Amino acid sequence: MTQHKFSIKLSLIAGLLLVLYTNGFSFYKTDPVIVLPKNLGKIKLTPDQFLWLEDKSNQLSFKEVLKETNQQRFGQIPTLNLGFNSSTHWVKIRLKSNLLKAREVVLELSNLTQQVTFFYRSQEKKTAWVTTNTGLLNSEFKKRDIQRPYSAIILNISGNDPPMDIYLRLKTTSIQVPIHIYSTQHFRNYVVIEQGMYHFLIYGILISMLIYNLFLFFVIRDRLYLIYVVMMVMNIILTLISSGYYLYLLPYTHFFKTYNDTILVVSMIAQLFFGVTLLDIKRNVPSFYKVLLVLIGINGIFLGLSLFSNVLKYLVPSMFINAFLGITLSLFLYRRGLKMVRYYLVAAVFTIAGFFINIFHIMGFLPTTAIIHQAPSLGVALEAIFFSFALADKINLMRKERYQAQKALLESTQKNEQLVTQQNEILAKKVEEKTEELRHANEMLIASNDYLQNSQEEIAAQRDDIREKNVALEANQQKILRLNQFKQQMMGMIVHDLKNPLNSIIGLSEGNQDDSYVVAINHSGKRMHHLVMNILDIQKIEDSQLSLRKETISLASLMEVALPQISFVTQENNQSIVVEHLPSATLDVDINLLSRVMVNLLTNAAKYSQQNEKIRIAAEIAEEDLKKGENRCKVSVIDHGAGIAPEFLDKVFDKFAQVKEAKAYRHNSTGLGLTFCKLVIEAHGGKIGVISELGKGSNFWFELPCEVTSESITTITPQALQPEQQVLNDRFTSDEIETLRPIVDQVKTYEIFETGKIIKLLASLENHPNPNLAEWRNTLESTLLTGNQALFDQLLDI
Repeated sequence: MTQHKFSIKLSLIAGLLLVLYTNGFSFYKTDPVIVLPKNLGKIKLTPDQFLWLEDKSNQLSFKEVLKETNQQRFGQIPTLNLGFNSSTHWVKIRLKSNLLKAREVVLELSNLTQQVTFFYRSQEKKTAWVTTNTGLLNSEFKKRDIQRPYSAIILNISGNDPPMDIYLRLKTTSIQVPIHIYSTQHFRNYVVIEQGMYHFLIYGILISMLIYNLFLFFVIRDRLYLIYVVMMVMNIILTLISSGYYLYLLPYTHFFKTYNDTILVVSMIAQLFFGVTLLDIKRNVPSFYKVLLVLIGINGIFLGLSLFSNVLKYLVPSMFINAFLGITLSLFLYRRGLKMVRYYLVAAVFTIAGFFINIFHIMGFLPTTAIIHQAPSLGVALEAIFFSFALADKINLMRKERYQAQKALLESTQKNEQLVTQQNEILAKKVEEKTEELRHANEMLIASNDYLQNSQEEIAAQRDDIREKNVALEANQQKILRLNQFKQQMMGMIVHDLKNPLNSIIGLSEGNQDDSYVVAINHSGKRMHHLVMNILDIQKIEDSQLSLRKETISLASLMEVALPQISFVTQENNQSIVVEHLPSATLDVDINLLSRVMVNLLTNAAKYSQQNEKIRIAAEIAEEDLKKGENRCKVSVIDHGAGIAPEFLDKVFDKFAQVKEAKAYRHNSTGLGLTFCKLVIEAHGGKIGVISELGKGSNFWFELPCEVTSESITTITPQALQPEQQVLNDRFTSDEIETLRPIVDQVKTYEIFETGKIIKLLASLENHPNPNLAEWRNTLESTLLTGNQALFDQLLDI
């Protein structure tokens, strides 16, 4: 019997476990049912009184939600305020009345939501579902059961019926689920009236401030009041939108979606203008004035964009920046003693506080209450009041400043009157003094007039004398001009007459190269002939009598004509001339004159270079002229001689100019060679110049128009004569130096062209038994005959 009872108990336990296993979830998870009491007034649902499902895909339909799989996903909502969210949220509520008789109740989602849809069973057809849209964007205000900004429906519930299932589908920017259930009587007598009082108070404040300051604008005509009125209009519209009351005026769902951002931007711009004007930022904080103008410009861009797209996400940072700058500048100006700022600062704090209370409420940090719901609107209303106080304070300040200015003006006027009285007395005295002075001055003027008459007679006599002297001066000037013309004619005649004898001297001495004296005569004749031609041509160019005989030649041909004429100079100095690679170009020039320009430049380079040195000729097409579409050829003569000091660079091309160099490199010249070069180059439409540094040589260059050809020009290297000349100074012994020292000291007192005097000094070394001294004497005499200044100076360097 005991075993039988044990078997029955075991079977019962196993059956119970099987039932729990198969239907455990049904027992464990049951939907909460809200039982409405008999005396229903107001019920605020808590998170455990309804179920919640989040649809992150935003794809679930109501039929899919009713499926068992999705019903199993419903659970308790973690909090009534879920913050900012882009998902679709489903809420399930089960209502049951404890009264058998049917009664009406109001189910309200006490929050402004963009898209809200209610699903519940129809009383007529128990199996059918009623769908009601009540959101801001998915319903029409006039078709709602209850025409209020919040989403609300009227339900008929009877105790005879099973619990009524109600589903809410929510889609909005910020998810808040404050759900209330009211009896219809409580809803009409308390809820509607209570919320209406809040909004009546807020709109009353805003409209009162608007009318009051609009009246002041028409009285005072200060544009600051007009800005305040515009700002209040925008704030009223924003308050209507944020509270949903705009639906009573414009019952269109798309108004909120289309124009909310635009109105918000206009309000921000109006507040910026109001702050800049009220606080007089341009005068009080000029460094921030441009920053605020830039910020107003950015908001203007947002205003344009808001007409075509949603810019709310960009406006939030801009609102923070505006608030931060407003509070910072207010504190700064308050510390500087601008007391009027205190009202502006308090107004900004109220606005920001209302904005942050709204954010904290959305994030779930603050509970859902009527005062918290109205915090942004209340902040705007308080802002309007304190901005009005700030305007009044500014008016008082302006009156005070005007009073002080009038007082200062009155005091200044009184002082000016006293000063005028004093000045009148002083002027009266000064008039008497001046009258007396004028009387004396009149007497002196009469005396001066007599003196002036006498002086005029003397001046007339002096004028006649000056006229006679001018006549004499003009006669002398004409005489000087005639003498100068005669001098020019005589110089031309003399130089012209020198040409023929010089040509004979050069011709007669040309063939005999064995006799050093004859060679010296030939070289000196060539130098003299070159000088004579320079003088003649310079005179012709200055008198505009020289005509250019142009012909087209290549650079290579120019070098072939000019280089042989300079060979005797380079032979004397044991120097060589190197012509670097020439560009393929032709020149339209007078070959005779241009070759003499090259001879002058090369002679100048050889004269100021030491022995055994190289003189380079370089040519190129100027790059800057190529870019302009013009071809100009630049020819440079480069030496490594004594160079020219900077203070003489701008004078080297002047007529008869001579550069004073160091003693070791001094040379005497007429100063006409470079003048001739400048005149000839400029006559060809070119330009000439020099680059030089003292002790590092010179670069004389000229540019002429040219034509670039395809002809390939090879490098020309003329065979310069390089005689084997050696200076014997380094071979002398100390005894030989002692013998030469007194002679050298006397020779240094003369110039190289004083040949006769120097040869007389060298007579003591004639037939000297010492071969070194005899050779030194012979070399020095040869140098005197050839005019080799560099070798002459080197021989005297002992």
